[in-house]
Amino acid sequence: MARAAIYVRGAFAELQCDTATEVLEACLTVPHPFPHRIVAYREKRWDGRVRFHSGTRFPAGLAERVIAHLHETGRDVSVHGLRPKVAHDWSWVGADYLPPVGKFERMWPHQLEAVQAALNARRGIIKAPTGSGKTEMIATLARALFEQFRWRTLILEPKKGLMHQTVERLQSYYGDELRVGWMGDSERVEGDVVVATGQTMQGFQPRRMKQRDGRRWVKRMVPPDPLLRSIVMDFEVLIGDEVHRASSTTWYDIFMSSRAKRRYGFSATPLKSDDLSDTRMIGATGPIIYECEPSTLIEAGLAAKPKIAMVMSERVSGDDVSTVAYEAAREAAIERILKRHPNAPIRRVRPDAKEVYRHAYRLGIVENELHNRAVLEAVQWLVERGRRPLVFCRYKPHWERLRELFEGAGFNFDAVWGDSDKGDRDLAKQSYGRGSTRVVLTSTIWDEGEDIPNVDAIVLAEGVRSVTNALQRIGRGMRRDSKDVWVVDFVPTCHPMLLSHAASRADHYESEGYEVLLVEEWRKSRDGRNLLPFETWDALHASA
Repeated sequence: MARAAIYVRGAFAELQCDTATEVLEACLTVPHPFPHRIVAYREKRWDGRVRFHSGTRFPAGLAERVIAHLHETGRDVSVHGLRPKVAHDWSWVGADYLPPVGKFERMWPHQLEAVQAALNARRGIIKAPTGSGKTEMIATLARALFEQFRWRTLILEPKKGLMHQTVERLQSYYGDELRVGWMGDSERVEGDVVVATGQTMQGFQPRRMKQRDGRRWVKRMVPPDPLLRSIVMDFEVLIGDEVHRASSTTWYDIFMSSRAKRRYGFSATPLKSDDLSDTRMIGATGPIIYECEPSTLIEAGLAAKPKIAMVMSERVSGDDVSTVAYEAAREAAIERILKRHPNAPIRRVRPDAKEVYRHAYRLGIVENELHNRAVLEAVQWLVERGRRPLVFCRYKPHWERLRELFEGAGFNFDAVWGDSDKGDRDLAKQSYGRGSTRVVLTSTIWDEGEDIPNVDAIVLAEGVRSVTNALQRIGRGMRRDSKDVWVVDFVPTCHPMLLSHAASRADHYESEGYEVLLVEEWRKSRDGRNLLPFETWDALHASA
């Protein structure tokens, strides 16, 4: 059998062997998690599998997967261009490479190990928990590669708030040595290192956009932006912060269109346990090349220890809403059908699972007064014990209802949402950091990457389905401003879907090494001490 060869050229690689197509079909084809939602599958024009290859060509980040498959089937393979041709000596990039700024004095051992792993590879993902100093790692990588090769770096951020935060930090480390630019939030500043939002950078390619034509909106093809295109195509280094976003179409297109010589990703939660999303992300950036576990930072005193109380009580969830949610979803499905086909038979209409979940979430979380009052009680209990909780929710109606309850309770809090003015959001963060605000009610705008100081308590009010989002939110409290962070999560027992998602979160918490206790009773004693278990945590956890 002829020897196989893989040639890596930029974002893509090519497999050369007599059975290349069959090999790639076997190892780079993954099932779509929801094929029934796609018309082609329902019409039996597609088999429900996504192929990450075209002929003999495939995303270069998946080269290790192809190599492993070839070895498993007894094939020898030569690889060209996957790793640097010349092994450079990067020993001059040490713990003191960045100047001390603010609380940062020098790189911690895990930061230096991660940077060295990246410098000695052409692509890959650094998995590092919140509080591990990802910004310092990114700053070191960009500066070292510019100093050695004069290579420019594009850093992708998921949100404009993170973009501004990263720009400020990079400017403090680089001074006049490197020009830091940014693309996003209606601003464009060029530089040797450019920080940009994925949403802005998608303008590098032609796309359809809604535009107003008199009184109506029409979709028109918008040509690529020359500046954005030159950055994507010509910058030699591409780094994705919170790189689990690389599984989205926008980020994936940027990564796969870039001609970058080096490409890296950083995230506390890179893998989503969804084969399709994980394959897209690894295809864009490469496999995990360095991993730092939260327990490593906690044991070294570099991160706060999460203690998670999961409240599972009918006093909090109330009666089962399965039937009501199903019927509400069915009525919504019937209404949509009748709008398009007034005479359609509706006797056998069945709503899809996504629609049922939407109504289960609305009834079991958003509009559930037992749940919302339990959130309020948990916040009050934490505040009475000197803690300063961040309260996360997902949907605007839920945020508005919790805000009403908090206002009625009369304690000092700030409430910020995605459409809040940037100045108001920054002011809320500063006020919370100083301690003048005891509670902040917020949304997904603070669940990724935000540097929020002195977080010692988190209330997950939303019963979120995404484990990645839950871990990101807990990460807001893992910075080493405090010894531990008290986390309250809720286990809705009123619907099987909500209960299943809570069980999945609990499994992932434990797999991350976090301590978890189940709270099955939800009633206050006269002094309120047994509402949540944090004050007697060590004894309870030891006996659990």
